[in-house]
Amino acid sequence: MRRSSSLLILPVIIYLTAMTIFPTAYLVYLSLLDWNLLGGGPRFVGLQNFIDVLSPSSPDSPAFYNSLWITLAFGGSVTLIELVLGLAIALLLARENLIAKLAQGMLVVPLVITPILLDMIWKYLYSPLLGPITYALSLFGIIGIDYLSTIPNVYISLAIVDLWQWTPLVILILLGGLLSLPRQQFEAAELDGATRSQIFRYLTIPTILPFIIIALIFRLVDALKVFNKIYILTAGGPADATDTLSYRIFHHSLGFTQEVGYGATLSLLFFVMVIVISTILVFSFSRILLGGKEKT
Repeated sequence: MRRSSSLLILPVIIYLTAMTIFPTAYLVYLSLLDWNLLGGGPRFVGLQNFIDVLSPSSPDSPAFYNSLWITLAFGGSVTLIELVLGLAIALLLARENLIAKLAQGMLVVPLVITPILLDMIWKYLYSPLLGPITYALSLFGIIGIDYLSTIPNVYISLAIVDLWQWTPLVILILLGGLLSLPRQQFEAAELDGATRSQIFRYLTIPTILPFIIIALIFRLVDALKVFNKIYILTAGGPADATDTLSYRIFHHSLGFTQEVGYGATLSLLFFVMVIVISTILVFSFSRILLGGKEKT
């Protein structure tokens, strides 16, 4: 019986080894090398790549910390906006009528479009010469706006694309929580004279908190990994204003310099950062949820 059980989980073990453990181990191995694909073979340098990235005295560290700050700022800001906006729209759509049902169906549209195609569409929309947005604004006398080549326009433009693409996902997650709320508690609260703000604060939010946490973790982790938008819309520019960690990894590994060892080091540090942030969020919110259950 034990042998048959072990055989049943063997394909899972092989899959995990092939898709996660081996690539991670190989990434660690590459991070210990000085390997430029444009010239020369791999040379073992130990932790020198990590020193070059993290040491404040290293000439490469300012670019890394700039990318780190841009990644955290972009990921945190769009996630927060999407949560607030998603919750507001989900509250409006949590109704049993035809308009709400049609709106809920339309939310799926941005999620089923291929991300690269979506980003290319937005690049066309943002075109300063032929873009529909430029033309529409010119009808009102607004001209000369460069959406992707000036600061802070580039940040706002990227945020709009991300909001349009991923706010529907947050809405659907929170909408699932709102539609599963126990109606008896809300009806009892209304009979007891509770106001809408009190019901929202003390009943709605605590009840859908697990759904908020799921949306937060999913979106934050995904927003930190943003690459397609940067590659297609800005290519890290203007200057290094949108040089996120994902784009910087691409730049060093396969894009321009092809420094495989240095790119692997950035990838490993990025991987560790995402794991740490995810773990902190999971444990922090788990304690909140468990604490709330103990009080009830």
